[in-house]
Amino acid sequence: MEISVIIPTFKPQEYLWECLDSLKEQSLSKEKFEVIIILNGDKDPYFSKIEEYRRLNSSSLNIRLLHTDICGVSNARNIGLDNAEGRFIVFIDDDDKISQSYLEDLYNRADDETIVISNTYDFKDPESLIDVRPTQLHATLSQKGRSSLKDSRRFFFTVWMKMIPLIKKTEE
Repeated sequence: MEISVIIPTFKPQEYLWECLDSLKEQSLSKEKFEVIIILNGDKDPYFSKIEEYRRLNSSSLNIRLLHTDICGVSNARNIGLDNAEGRFIVFIDDDDKISQSYLEDLYNRADDETIVISNTYDFKDPESLIDVRPTQLHATLSQKGRSSLKDSRRFFFTVWMKMIPLIKKTEE
């Protein structure tokens, strides 16, 4: 398994199906990624609805559904990390809809020592595409006179829009 896509969800609505449908449409081979949904908080009626979606789409998407009674996005993400089988981790939120090439674009730039940031536009300069690796991003921002960490933190401190190499704990 190459990529584990971790999706925390709490009392999800229709937007979850759009999110999952966008994962079904990925250009990256379905054998290369898994989707881990962590339902946190109330189990019913959400668990059975997600399980039904998983069952109906099992041939086009590898989904694992987990549940915890403990609410909180951070706890849910940590549960996802503990259960991830991929070499890389991608966090997306349950209300995100990603482009068809999102995972493939990240994967094609990935290596075991680099966090890859997805292509992003600088909204102050909509015609400029921001580079995808943090070091390139910093260089691009420096050329534009916005080199401080404070000015570029919005690209580095979000959990989404990144592919992160997964380092598994080793038993001593």
